[in-house]
Amino acid sequence: MIGRRLAGRFEIQREIGKESLAEVWAARDLQAGGMVRVKVVPGSVDGEAFARFAREMKASFLVTHRNTVEVLEFGEEEGSEPLRWLATEWLVAHPLSDELERGPLPWERASVLVAQVAQALGAAHQEGIVHRALSPECVLVLDNADGDYVKVRDFGLARLEEDDGQLTASGVRLGDVRYMPPEYVDTGSFGPKGDLYALGVLWFHLIAGRPPFEGDAEALYDLHLTATPPRLSSVRPGVPDWVDELVAALLSKEPSQRPGVYRIVQRVEDELDPELPEPWPIDDEGRSAAPPAVVEASAGWTGWLVAGVALLLVGGVGLAGIVVGVVVLVAVVLGAMG
Repeated sequence: MIGRRLAGRFEIQREIGKESLAEVWAARDLQAGGMVRVKVVPGSVDGEAFARFAREMKASFLVTHRNTVEVLEFGEEEGSEPLRWLATEWLVAHPLSDELERGPLPWERASVLVAQVAQALGAAHQEGIVHRALSPECVLVLDNADGDYVKVRDFGLARLEEDDGQLTASGVRLGDVRYMPPEYVDTGSFGPKGDLYALGVLWFHLIAGRPPFEGDAEALYDLHLTATPPRLSSVRPGVPDWVDELVAALLSKEPSQRPGVYRIVQRVEDELDPELPEPWPIDDEGRSAAPPAVVEASAGWTGWLVAGVALLLVGGVGLAGIVVGVVVLVAVVLGAMG
């Protein structure tokens, strides 16, 4: 595989992991430059899995939002070694599941993360796409951002609402059992409201440090169908009522009782007024650049003068240049001060 070019554009560099039946490779984008992540499913896998990956390629390409992993291109290679592949943006990030291994998150931070996930789901639902596999593992937290910024990945179990399939051909339910909505357990049907149930489980999990229901697969099927989820406030006292109520509503057995994504996003924005950070750039080798140095205005006008003189000295400017530079900086600062 190393050295192989897909669509004449993506040159495979090295293997970076495996996901179920797929191989994940780092590749260089010969057209745009930089690194990309390529997921490959060989034609040797069973027909059902191969077809499922084709749905993933189509679904992922249709969803474009700043909180979803960007799909650059996808395709199918024929010949002696047929395969299907999906090229996505290169991210410097870690799955949210890594953070849960260290314990629960503060409710404020968890709510901001959930609101971003909700926006990603809303973008997918507008395109008629249901994720069906939401879990902490498929929510990526960017490491190259000054603040919390997440992207949802892995539409591997997603389906277009126009598809007529519900379960796999073998009747097997796919996804994390802890996150399965009751209607999926009961009948195999999974619509946008099923994603909202999973979002409620995620919100609960992040704040409580555990999902609402725990146990083996058979026990979880029964709990999703029949048991009343515990209130989040009973597990984590101090959680505000609005969070407690929204989580409980998302975990409703009746899909129509679950609030929509934009109601969730609006409430989080009203209560917490979060600001979504911009990520730092990534270099051609896929590494995060250092955050830009910022001279705080609150340091006073002397801070600007010191910074300006330092820059002039580093640039090798002579004494006359320094004097001129200082005069200009003073004029700018005084003008800004009014």
